[in-house]
Amino acid sequence: MRKKPIEVWVDLLCWESVLAILFSRKFRVRKIIYFQASKLFTPFLFIFQILIKVDLEQSKNFVMSEEHLGGITAYEILHNRLNSILESVSNQWTLHSKVCNFVKKNGYNLIKVREHLKEQAFYYIYRPIEMGVVSEIRSDKGNRCFVFRRTPFSNILINEFNNDELLFYRNFFSCYFLIINRKDYYYDKVIFNSYYPGCSRMFFGEIIHWFRAFIKAVLCRVFSDHRKILLKDQQTNIGIEQSLNKIRLDERNDIFWMEDSEIDPKSVYFLEHDRLDLVSQKVLSSFGIQRVRVNVHLWFWFEKLFKRNNGEAVTIDVTSDIVSVFRTLWPILLASKISFRCNEGSWIDFQLASYKYRTICWQSIFKELNIKILWAMLDIDRDKLVKAQALENIGGIYTGSHWSKIELFVVLAQKTYDVFFTWGLHFVKNIYNSYPYLGVFIVGYIYDYCFIKQQKRAKSLKDSHSGKFILSYMDEVVSNDIPFSENMQIMIYNMLISILEKNNHLCLFLKPKKKYGYDKIVEKVPQIKSFIKKGRIKVFFGGTTDTKEVPAMVGMASDLVFGLGIRTAVAECYFAGALVFNADLAGFVHNEFSNKGLNKIVFRDTNSLKEAIQEIIDNGSMGKHFEYKKYYSSLDPFQDGKAYRRIAFVLKELQGLFNEGFSREDAVRRVQERYKDFLYSATKINGETDV
Repeated sequence: MRKKPIEVWVDLLCWESVLAILFSRKFRVRKIIYFQASKLFTPFLFIFQILIKVDLEQSKNFVMSEEHLGGITAYEILHNRLNSILESVSNQWTLHSKVCNFVKKNGYNLIKVREHLKEQAFYYIYRPIEMGVVSEIRSDKGNRCFVFRRTPFSNILINEFNNDELLFYRNFFSCYFLIINRKDYYYDKVIFNSYYPGCSRMFFGEIIHWFRAFIKAVLCRVFSDHRKILLKDQQTNIGIEQSLNKIRLDERNDIFWMEDSEIDPKSVYFLEHDRLDLVSQKVLSSFGIQRVRVNVHLWFWFEKLFKRNNGEAVTIDVTSDIVSVFRTLWPILLASKISFRCNEGSWIDFQLASYKYRTICWQSIFKELNIKILWAMLDIDRDKLVKAQALENIGGIYTGSHWSKIELFVVLAQKTYDVFFTWGLHFVKNIYNSYPYLGVFIVGYIYDYCFIKQQKRAKSLKDSHSGKFILSYMDEVVSNDIPFSENMQIMIYNMLISILEKNNHLCLFLKPKKKYGYDKIVEKVPQIKSFIKKGRIKVFFGGTTDTKEVPAMVGMASDLVFGLGIRTAVAECYFAGALVFNADLAGFVHNEFSNKGLNKIVFRDTNSLKEAIQEIIDNGSMGKHFEYKKYYSSLDPFQDGKAYRRIAFVLKELQGLFNEGFSREDAVRRVQERYKDFLYSATKINGETDV
């Protein structure tokens, strides 16, 4: 019987996957679509195509935010599907004897362990599910074969792709050579270090990590005199984890809630992962906050020994203690079977061993510094649940907020705080609603403190364009597999050129997210340059190559602001007092904010957006800002520039209750009651704040 012709979808075109296809007897290849390619195989690509005599195509032009299925973007379908699969699988793991015994033996939090496993699994599940979504839109269902690298999750994929042919190959050697990332695909880089390397490489990577930690622990004890600097009493200290590369008080920064707070700066440690510039160091010194370098690179110790001080402020160098690191070696070695038996069970064993090792390391650091409250703002951190577990083990809490106003829930960016400070009710109802927080505090837009500090600059900018209507555009990073595409940018810029040509009194302010992205757009919309030369367009970058202009400053100088998507920069401008529109060109039909504001403050095509902008240009915006407050009150019910004070109040109260000996659960409950009294006695409330 003649085998049926079939489309073959391949995650990685390499020698191993090609051989698996050639030796398969299940089907006759009609076409091969591959996502990434091995550098080791690409020189033979042309020869391979001649030999097999079938079409060979790379999937490199599929734009997740522009493709739809049933009126929903491929991006939304993909991440909803990923979340559903990982939620189901992780719930099964909580019943697994290995996980249950591990949690019981170590006294760990089952939910934290589950969420950690879920996040680690994301890197293995993403590519196959992405391929499924792309093929569902681009090919005939039921006439496909998927070729996947064999991973610990192959059985899960068999269940997920039960209507399709599947082939699995083992990546014996191609993973040790360069794998080429596709241009304009963000997630190719994100999943690279987990999905393609073999399990043995993952195990030996953890062993290397352990040896580095052990050597650093030894060096820290030999050469550091940090114990002389550490506080001797038993007061509860607060840690602030570095998430930005500099500290400027009039811009977004990691210590914003310390300003005007009553928190003793001597009880606050700034946990530094990367070097700060001298200005940032002076800012920390002016507050009296102690810098702590955590798990510093090995080369730093040699530099410290042989180089003179370069003017840096005094820091404490802290690593895990030697005994704590040493006693984690055996559990890691016991998980070595993953090197030769890469299945779901051995993967769980390895992840649990790694979880325990990293928890113990962080726990020793927090205990040494007596940190019981950690403020952390990293969007993606593979160790966030480890840190949360370490803090829970010593009766502390992991806390923080969110940088962004995003369209939908993404597993890697989920918030897993014990105490979560959110801007408004919208986020805990619709976005960050899957994790059982110990406590949630609605505080408003957390960076509204910078508004008053930017008013003088904004007024000067506005005055320098007197008599002009100022329209500002806040762009976003674009890629083929995130909510915003290059084509969307081009559509918007062409629309802006048209508006400029029609309205001679209009001046356009551009605040690009990234300079390289802006430069690419300028190449494709060359009219931008001519309007810049005429003084009709002004572009705002940060003061240096690694800084960004404050959106609120540009917004406060504008008559109207709009941005790509329904993102943070535009919301910030509204909270600062500007009239704003949102260009939801992808069309996130399940986003509550977008749906409620549709055709008022949210527009899903450039024609309706252009009409709304022209309406404001022609007739003004009198009363519009107040009218739109009903939409933005769900994002920030306060809109008063005092979010930092509300955060500081809660943190100080928690710190005080910890010093009095209260448990973390009791402390959070008491502070929630005190916070309600604080709000009603000191703050005007513009919307809902109860969770």
